[in-house]
Amino acid sequence: MLAEPLGELMAQHYAEETYLSGLVDVVVPVPIHRSRLIDRGFNQSAEIARVFCEHTSLKFEPDALVKSKKTRDQVGLPEEERFANIEGAFSVVKPDAIAGRRVLLIDDVLTTGATANETAKILRSAGASAVYAYTLARRV
Repeated sequence: MLAEPLGELMAQHYAEETYLSGLVDVVVPVPIHRSRLIDRGFNQSAEIARVFCEHTSLKFEPDALVKSKKTRDQVGLPEEERFANIEGAFSVVKPDAIAGRRVLLIDDVLTTGATANETAKILRSAGASAVYAYTLARRV
């Protein structure tokens, strides 16, 4: 599975980035909807985050955030539709794991920032003191 080398790569880069070192208390992967998880069998962001945490010794909270609303696939949607599509799709189900903590949100790809924006908003509303998005790739 590609999660191993990709998570290791992210951990190596994280260690080299002094601006993030010491700023994070907990790692939360961007969740996928339960129906998507059943179809696919895994959440790529959670698998990458798991490996990342093994190499950084950061606390991994894979179930703190859930995608509670099934949405259309973001791929192919124009930017403005991506933000509307994802609005209200996430919930924090383990607020004690988030409250007062600095969260590193891990996702595989950042395209428009719609998912990162929405999840950060939900994590902050659950009491996260800060949210940093960390992705494997981004659109340029």
